[in-house]
Amino acid sequence: MAAAAAYDLRVLAEQAHERGADRATTAAIVDDLLDTVHRALAKHSPAHTQLYKTVAALGSFFFVRGDRGLAGRLRDELNGLTPERHWIRFVAS
Repeated sequence: MAAAAAYDLRVLAEQAHERGADRATTAAIVDDLLDTVHRALAKHSPAHTQLYKTVAALGSFFFVRGDRGLAGRLRDELNGLTPERHWIRFVAS
């Protein structure tokens, strides 16, 4: 469920940006996406890889369209994530 919700929020954020929604609205959708990711990770969701891919995809979307603020925010979410640490975190649970 978390991966589906994250995907839907990603599409919603992209559409809001494309249709000229104010930045606060788009940022609120990004907040909801990150909250969804954090909650799923706290529950050790098996969808963690898909959740990170969704964050990376949305960050790339904003970067290409020149919104460096939202792109950077999503990049910061992925900073420090290493394959070893990421894998150990979920396998050890």
